[in-house]
Amino acid sequence: SNPIAKPEHLFDLELGAAYRDEQLFVAANIFWMEFHDELIKSGALDIFGEPVMGNADRTRHIGIELEAQQSFQNGFSVSGNATVSHNRLVHYSLADSIVNGVTYRHSLDGNPIAGSPDYMANLRLTQTVDAWSASLDAKYVGAFYTDNTNNDLEKNDAYFVLNATLLYRFTLGSGIHLLVRGEVHNLLNRLYTMTGEGQEFYPAAERNYVLGAALQL
Repeated sequence: SNPIAKPEHLFDLELGAAYRDEQLFVAANIFWMEFHDELIKSGALDIFGEPVMGNADRTRHIGIELEAQQSFQNGFSVSGNATVSHNRLVHYSLADSIVNGVTYRHSLDGNPIAGSPDYMANLRLTQTVDAWSASLDAKYVGAFYTDNTNNDLEKNDAYFVLNATLLYRFTLGSGIHLLVRGEVHNLLNRLYTMTGEGQEFYPAAERNYVLGAALQL
């Protein structure tokens, strides 16, 4: 009857446009999102070290999303997407202390929302020749804060990572295919952190490999 977290309420206004033909696809979308009681990181951790989520009185997300894909007759294609956004606390405060039954609060109005980068982008290059397909994926995530207090000691640096995939398609029968794939994640073996809580950051895996197969019926 008295939950710790209240339901979120959102007013979302978006305007987008897209164009498509046989080889080209482009799209753009502008959004304005006004949240009341958005669930965000409260700055506290539970007994398992996981962040405790809490309601922010009011938050705002404004941005633009872009997407494009171009295919060529030689089996080569380029695709990607990018987001530029502004994610801020509009009305939010933390309790600093309680003196004689009076709660004194510290305003965080205008601070970036923890865990919300303002810049993100992905790019994929793919070459297909007969049953073979190879692709190279690039991912960029801009810097973001791991806490809502806007402390530079609690900021995850921007990172860029490359992944590669090689796929071969075996035809076993009518409508039956075996897909065998090999993947290399973090191709350049970069050392970076993907996220964090406060001043504790979680490193991403170094270069790693994945082999897999899937049967299509």
